[in-house]
Amino acid sequence: MVSFGVFFVAFHNVFFEPGTWMFEFSDTLIRLFPERFWRDIFIYVGILAGGAGLLIGFLLRKKQ
Repeated sequence: MVSFGVFFVAFHNVFFEPGTWMFEFSDTLIRLFPERFWRDIFIYVGILAGGAGLLIGFLLRKKQ
């Protein structure tokens, strides 16, 4: 698996010019939504999507 930091930087380099998405730690945006917030959301969304996929797969398999 890739660490969240590597994924976070790669994601931003795809959608933004390199370096333009970085903020100072004292900026309000970073204080409201620190990197830990985004890491946790990434994990929760991944678990939710994986669980939903498994549930849908299980339900569709039962009908066959």
